[in-house]
Amino acid sequence: MPMPLTPELRRRLEALPDAPGVYLFKDAQGRVLYVGKAASLRKRVRSYFRGRPSGLDPKTQRLVERASSVEWIETGSEPEALLLEDQLIKRHRPRYNVRLRDDKRYPYLKLTAEPFPRLVVTRRVDRDVERGARYFGPYPRPGALREAYRALQRIFRVRTCPLAIEPGKRARARPCLDHDLGLCDAPCVGLISQRQYQQLVDEAELFLSGRAEALMQRLEREMREAAARLEFERAARLRDRLRALAQIAQLAQPSAPSFPSFAEDENARADARVRRALEELQDALGLPGPPRRLEGFDVSTLQGHEPVASMVVFLDGRPAKSRYRRFALRVRGDDTARLAEAVNRRLARALTRAGDPGFTPLPDLILLDGGKGQLRAVQAVVRALGLDGAIPLAALAKDPDRVYVPGRREALPLPRSSEALKLLQRVRDEAHRFALEAHRRRRTKRALHSILDEVPGLGPARKRRLLERFGSLRALKAASVEELRRAGLPRAVAERLHATLKRHDASASDATPRTAE
Repeated sequence: MPMPLTPELRRRLEALPDAPGVYLFKDAQGRVLYVGKAASLRKRVRSYFRGRPSGLDPKTQRLVERASSVEWIETGSEPEALLLEDQLIKRHRPRYNVRLRDDKRYPYLKLTAEPFPRLVVTRRVDRDVERGARYFGPYPRPGALREAYRALQRIFRVRTCPLAIEPGKRARARPCLDHDLGLCDAPCVGLISQRQYQQLVDEAELFLSGRAEALMQRLEREMREAAARLEFERAARLRDRLRALAQIAQLAQPSAPSFPSFAEDENARADARVRRALEELQDALGLPGPPRRLEGFDVSTLQGHEPVASMVVFLDGRPAKSRYRRFALRVRGDDTARLAEAVNRRLARALTRAGDPGFTPLPDLILLDGGKGQLRAVQAVVRALGLDGAIPLAALAKDPDRVYVPGRREALPLPRSSEALKLLQRVRDEAHRFALEAHRRRRTKRALHSILDEVPGLGPARKRRLLERFGSLRALKAASVEELRRAGLPRAVAERLHATLKRHDASASDATPRTAE
């Protein structure tokens, strides 16, 4: 006879998905007994309880007798499940797991626990993690590891040498070659304080933890503050770091995410909400599967001028900002025609013979900011490209929010509490924000170019240097004649530019409406 099951265990076995992932058997006290991986969680875990207990090997027999519950984490693929299994075994050290001895499969990056932490590549997680060492990875792709390693040296100047450096003491007489190459700030000879160096290490940790977006927001804020204090050299250094971070933020992350254990951290409720939203969308829109890649489009313009369209991408219900795109629109007409142009250009880029990697794969669902008119216009675009029926469409109208789909006259009956509607609202709002941001940048750039065009002696090369040095119209207006000269302008040209900027500032001030006194 099959072995008897506790009610909790029976309930959990019924809920197992037919998907790859990692499962954890736990005892009555909640301790992890065993961690395993599976191509199908449903088939693998149920196989433990189908036959007689005597048919199992002694170790597995003791495991299933002690197991009171099972938990699991779904993954996108079997390789991800392998990496996650490895991490959870190392974290929980379950009694019934044979310790993985092939730690040489994938390397990690480590920031050591020293007064001046250094960056090293290692193939095993040691006990120094208890003293504060930080591990990142594993990195199954060697290219990703190399990118991360080089980025940390080039951008954050974290040391890699084995020297033991104590605060206030010189570890060597002169800096090594890494300092000459701009890869280290030489704490070994006291060229950077421990506090300053630790700030660089903290930023490197943010980057490696997959929080590059938060780091870039912080650096951008510091850059603006430095520019406001007229510290233009510091602002320029921060700007250069921002650009370098933006270029390699995606390349330098591990291939598989680092998953926390159930007992310690898992956004489990948020994950469940996202899954429920995607499943509700699948049911409401009659999709063949959950829309794992959802793209939202919006248009921003100021009285018809400088129209810009945004495309935002949500992968598995979460924004993937590296995949966002913007379009400077060319077509004349209203926002409906502009929205159709943006979708047309996005899909056409994916359908070129080579397939533009910035626009592949095709989305599982396109969401438009608008109503029936916008939906009909984009339907015509999709039909003309031969994709009719291949890409589901939806439009989200405002006040109140209503969802329209092709072939249906009335809005979908989605309740306001629906997780599907909330997800569509998040995508719509993000597309709107991104479109406004792109439009604001374009207006600022156009205004800056317009002013610079008025100044004799400012050719393309000098304009480019000014833009690289100051970055914005506000920073340029705050610059003195001497600061403009340090940017490479002759005195006469610097004085003309300074006078022109002051004149525009005064004009803008005079044009500002004033309240009656």
